[in-house]
Amino acid sequence: MKRLISIMTVILMLVSCCVFSTGTVFATEGNYTYKDVTGGVEITAYSGTVEENADLVIPATLGGKTVVGIGDKAFYQFKNKANVIIPEGVQYIGDRAFAGSFITGVQMPDTVATLGNSAFSTCVYLTDLTLSAGLTTIPNSCFYSCTRLESLTIPEGIQVIEDMAFQINNHLTTVSLPSTLKSIGQYAFAYSGLTEVAIPQGTEELSSFSFFMSEKLEKVTIAGTVKNIGEFAFGNCYALASLSMGEGIENIGVSAFDSCALTIVMIPTTVQSIGEYAFGYVFDEIAFEYDQAENFQLLCAENSAGYEYAVENNLAYMFYTITPDTSATEPASTDASEPANSETSEPASTDASEPASTDASEPASTDASEPATSETSEPVSSSTENSTSDNTEPTDAFAKGDVNMDRDVNIKDATAIQKHIALIEVLSDEALILADYDEDTEVNIKDATAIQKFIAGIVA
Repeated sequence: MKRLISIMTVILMLVSCCVFSTGTVFATEGNYTYKDVTGGVEITAYSGTVEENADLVIPATLGGKTVVGIGDKAFYQFKNKANVIIPEGVQYIGDRAFAGSFITGVQMPDTVATLGNSAFSTCVYLTDLTLSAGLTTIPNSCFYSCTRLESLTIPEGIQVIEDMAFQINNHLTTVSLPSTLKSIGQYAFAYSGLTEVAIPQGTEELSSFSFFMSEKLEKVTIAGTVKNIGEFAFGNCYALASLSMGEGIENIGVSAFDSCALTIVMIPTTVQSIGEYAFGYVFDEIAFEYDQAENFQLLCAENSAGYEYAVENNLAYMFYTITPDTSATEPASTDASEPANSETSEPASTDASEPASTDASEPASTDASEPATSETSEPVSSSTENSTSDNTEPTDAFAKGDVNMDRDVNIKDATAIQKHIALIEVLSDEALILADYDEDTEVNIKDATAIQKFIAGIVA
């Protein structure tokens, strides 16, 4: 009986060996372990070392076959500081292939078409990165917490940047996004060190928390092809003071821009919904509640989602006129800051508690949230520098405030001043003299407001 059991045990072992022997066969050449795959071989492990700051040149062939892939965790937690040079012919890099390693640079050929999740995550010494032009997607957490990466060019061809792809890259100050980009995932650039971001034409989706807590971010431009700006997309970007949103944007999520340094925001006419606390609020982390931001104002069209949001949240606002030729994919008209009413010749009220009046007795707002016009692609924040005229006395030919010199002081003159401040138009020396309505030798938003008050009959 014992002999029978022994024989059966041997048979089972042989069967087991046969089953597993038909699976993957690994081979070794030098410090590399690899396996056969379609089209060549895949590197599965590396056991070697390199001198500090030297190049780690991955071989183009192993066992006489082309290296077409770098497998999952192949260089996981590799502890040498080295610049990795990946050869032509490599088509994919697997999940966590270099995660947690000490590599300082990556040179990736254009033959690479696929990156795995977390392929280079927590490569905290990575400073030099050249991405393949053959990629279409940067996957989840691919470069998560690469804390020494300072600048990045994402090549044309990339369509999707997935969740957390560049999260906690706190020294990443500049990024160039491609025109092929379609979507940016959740937390993709959250906690980054970016100072400026331009979301290109063609991008359609900015997911929730995509740039959350990027505390150094100062300027954002979002193309009108973006239909949805997710909740908290730019929440807690405390330095963000300049925002331009193109015509075409439809939905702005909850707290999308809360706790930013914005003082004036122009809402595109195409916007259909604006979530709670999206604009004009700052979160008090001690009291654990939202407070309204000081000196904040919306520029919006009559009967628009922007107007409804301003009224519902008791925010200061001003109307702007709508030009018929505005494109759904182009930024708002340069006339966007001109106050609008039934005859476009009188300012709209900015009383935050009541709908704007078309009555001439209702003046435009005169608080710190005075309106500013915008360039074609970006609204100008309250930090716009003042323009100064070398002349101190107006000419005798025109009245003070008649900036366009049509012998009538009206809303067109206030708008001309706003356009000059925003660098949309440059006033002549003579016009600058006339534009200095308060005679303080500077042409700024105060002059435009004073003209508005004059038109409304508040001042003589």
